Amino acid sequence: MDEKTRMRKVYLERRLALKLAERLEKSQAIVACLFDLSVWHRAHTVMAYVDFRAEVETRTLLEGALGLGKRVVLPKVQAGGRLACLQVADITTDLAVGRYGIMEPERTCSGVCPREVDVVVVPGVAFTRSGFRLGYGGGYYDRFLTHDAPEAFSIGLAFAVQMAEHLPVEDHDHPLEMVITEDGFYCSSRSKP
Repeated sequence: MDEKTRMRKVYLERRLALKLAERLEKSQAIVACLFDLSVWHRAHTVMAYVDFRAEVETRTLLEGALGLGKRVVLPKVQAGGRLACLQVADITTDLAVGRYGIMEPERTCSGVCPREVDVVVVPGVAFTRSGFRLGYGGGYYDRFLTHDAPEAFSIGLAFAVQMAEHLPVEDHDHPLEMVITEDGFYCSSRSKP
């Protein structure tokens, strides 16, 4: 078992060990911190994700962004390992089960050019204070942030138990500008909020 696979297992187990009520309470604190950021207030188009397997709950985030009149886009996995950005107007009607069992936008949702995205909210298994993340192994967000939306401000959402002192980093790994936990946020040296 390689180091990334081993660490993925450890941090997934830590996240899954959180009780539902605890995850929801911590998620509220994380989203409240996100909503206080000036970079969030300035953003016109935000890309987020629909939480899956005990991730930070994002329904409040998505509904809050829509309520503020922001253009909300969600990723849809495409052939070739790319993410498409599709705009959603209603998270109760515009979503369907997609690849890997994750809720994704319906095919009928309008596409948005990735370069129009101001803020990308990124999921992950583990994160460092300097903005590196351990994802699920597909490299979707690394490719997206490097090639498709290089100017977007990237923010990882995590529970404190997902924070690591060190993660194995490869050349293609794209660091985030910020990571938010229920204990506050960590800005990388690239951060420009």
